[in-house]
Amino acid sequence: MLEAQLRSLDFNEELKSTFDRIIESCPKFRILLVGQSGVGKSALINAVFSSGVVDEEHGLGAGIVKDINREFVLSNNDRLVLHDAQGFSHGEGQNFETVLKFIKDRSKRRELEERLHIIWLCIEISVYGGSLFKTAEEKILNSTDLETPIIVVFTKFDKPVLKIKRKLPKTEDQNTIAWSKARETFCTDYAAALSTLSKSIPRVEVSVKSGFKDTSDLLVDLTEKEVKGVISFLWASSQCPNVDLKIKASIQWVYTHLCTSHVDVIGPLGLVGRGLSTSLNLPGHSLTKWLDVMLKDIISCWGFHDPDGVILMVVVQHDA
Repeated sequence: MLEAQLRSLDFNEELKSTFDRIIESCPKFRILLVGQSGVGKSALINAVFSSGVVDEEHGLGAGIVKDINREFVLSNNDRLVLHDAQGFSHGEGQNFETVLKFIKDRSKRRELEERLHIIWLCIEISVYGGSLFKTAEEKILNSTDLETPIIVVFTKFDKPVLKIKRKLPKTEDQNTIAWSKARETFCTDYAAALSTLSKSIPRVEVSVKSGFKDTSDLLVDLTEKEVKGVISFLWASSQCPNVDLKIKASIQWVYTHLCTSHVDVIGPLGLVGRGLSTSLNLPGHSLTKWLDVMLKDIISCWGFHDPDGVILMVVVQHDA
């Protein structure tokens, strides 16, 4: 039965890369970062998309007057487009209107690649208390007509953790206790501010310091949950720290390819195991040819910096 299904397929049509289809639909993942200078946006980008790609001393717009419409493309990742917006200081009403207009415009663009896919609103955690949100930030978070998902990213989480850690006795679970107490203290201190939001806004506390890598992973996971459809696959490919997310996307891409080939399978890799064990020949193509298409998808999903296409070239030569 399975062999008959395989022989009935038109593999000239079916042997298409899932990743190629996604790139045709949306070649770029677009992020807007909103936050005051010094809040740690550049360091955050380096942590999520590989260290050293952004000049942390001068920020994303090094040597250039910040323009929210300027597209910043990382040198090691051409699938990602960043937009940088200054934070909202007191009296900067014009900047708030500019950011709000940009978000609304980019949320409704006809082409998926031109739309804004996620907003990271970056706010530094203060170890000395004070107000959590500025008025303009609250207005954006409480807006009901914004279509782009927003994540509040509280940066420099290491500071309150280290402040608490200094007061704890040195034990094996000292770090775990400090992390837990820091999050508990944060929620308690800012419960009133968080309760003023008209809707539930995803948030995460992060730090780029050594020993806090898990916080970057949390931001990556949260972003993946907020974006939908093909954009989630593109996000998995663009981000760097979360290997599990790339593996998950790789398996889903293979499974998607099998499903679009109209083949009944048991689990994501069911057909692959059956095909290899029976050495079936596919009409006009070997099983190896079909698996090579899947391998290209998997390699593409990992997002290796390969401007000359050397890695994919090896796969093609292997098939030839």
